[in-house]
Amino acid sequence: MREGGRGAANRKQVLGHFPDLTPPLARSRAREVLCTAAQWRAHREGGSPSIPTLRHAFEGYLRSRSGIAERTRSQYRRCFERHASQWLDRRLDELGRKDVERRFLALSKHPGPSAANALVKLLGAVYRAECADHEELRNPTGERRTAGPSRGSVPS
Repeated sequence: MREGGRGAANRKQVLGHFPDLTPPLARSRAREVLCTAAQWRAHREGGSPSIPTLRHAFEGYLRSRSGIAERTRSQYRRCFERHASQWLDRRLDELGRKDVERRFLALSKHPGPSAANALVKLLGAVYRAECADHEELRNPTGERRTAGPSRGSVPS
């Protein structure tokens, strides 16, 4: 029996409905679904799934968290679009601790520390979700060290 071609079963998935789902967003979601299907097939055939891009990992993170309110989702998207847009098409293993630190320091100056903290917190959540599937992947946000004693600690 053949794997694909005309004899293969057609699998359809609803991505959304027109007024809410614009054509560019539909294309983006379709790419994500196809990429996920390709990774699943590679995993099923014994190959290891490839390391995703930040965009793909971020969209997967949002899909897997059904309890996130729509307003929060739009804030997350805005944070990534404003502060990490040049990273979205890079693979997760291409981003390092120094990249994150440079971005954190730049954002701390302008627009401010709250934007820097929000981006690093969100990056960390996305990476934690992917690190579970990819042993070789390291979370660049988890390697940050703070200088000096933490609040409430007693110096020895």
